[in-house]
Amino acid sequence: MTRPGLVFAVLLTLAWPQSAAARQVVHNAAPGDTLESIALRYYGVAELGESLRVHNSLGRGHLSAGSVIEIPLADDHTVANGDEWSGLADRYWGDWELGAALALLVEPAGAKLEPGTRLRIPALLHHRVRRGETMAVLTRRTYGSPERIPALALLNGIDNPSRIGERQALRLPVFGDIPEHDAPLGGSATTGSLPPVSAAPAPQPPIAPLAPEEPLAAAEAPAPVAPAPLRRRPPEEDMTQVLSDAVEAYYQGEFDVARETLEELRPDLLAFGTERQQRILFSHLLLVHVAFDDAQATCDSWTQLRGRLDDATLDPDRFSPKVRRMSQACETR
Repeated sequence: MTRPGLVFAVLLTLAWPQSAAARQVVHNAAPGDTLESIALRYYGVAELGESLRVHNSLGRGHLSAGSVIEIPLADDHTVANGDEWSGLADRYWGDWELGAALALLVEPAGAKLEPGTRLRIPALLHHRVRRGETMAVLTRRTYGSPERIPALALLNGIDNPSRIGERQALRLPVFGDIPEHDAPLGGSATTGSLPPVSAAPAPQPPIAPLAPEEPLAAAEAPAPVAPAPLRRRPPEEDMTQVLSDAVEAYYQGEFDVARETLEELRPDLLAFGTERQQRILFSHLLLVHVAFDDAQATCDSWTQLRGRLDDATLDPDRFSPKVRRMSQACETR
């Protein structure tokens, strides 16, 4: 059993293509933890707490003890014969097109792909630009100096680094590791790999019905049905950003915006989202439906959320009496 504040899982394989090997820690928040204190603990930079909020699709409310925070960490890689930057970008970031940016963002700076060279490969953290932030501020925050502005711009497809907008979605390269004081009781932090998350299976073609013994008359023959278009997987960072925006809209009291955004995102998250993203989706759909006193939609969201909870009860510290009352009413319908 773990106590709050301990690292209880490391080296999660993300839902990139199976070659991706990005590393991250799952941190169980202790009483008194804030996102800033957690960012300081793992990255040495408290200002990255806001990035952790966006990355984990959290609202601006108080961080509850026991909250699960996913924290991307840097990887170490020893260059082997045949390594290319595009291949490393695909392996660690899930996108081979980011190879040129990766070459500019690894440590040590200017490292070459010579066999035996040890590289420190930063993790990618989702971030939304806040008022007053510039590329110089962001690169100083993650690298200690503004020298990597061109590399950060290349990573995010920005032509003019001097012009970034408030609330613009960015990927920040970050380093960091597991602090020694976060080791489990009686020993050091352990690492282990979880089984890769397999990609969503491709939809199977419909099974053709058996031919009837007697051919149907022309008037009885059913009209051909066009196959439904296949849903394409949106980029992971897009789903994360939209989910974070919807959660923030709810906590800002923009219930119409939150409901519309969550409903639009629902099909993509059901098809491609992680279990955690789906829990966030349905817990906030539950909240907005209660805000509108929509009993039927509340029950639909509660049914979906309940199937994704280990304990099918609503935490009184996170859900109001009205939410719990309307959810309990669903059990008797």
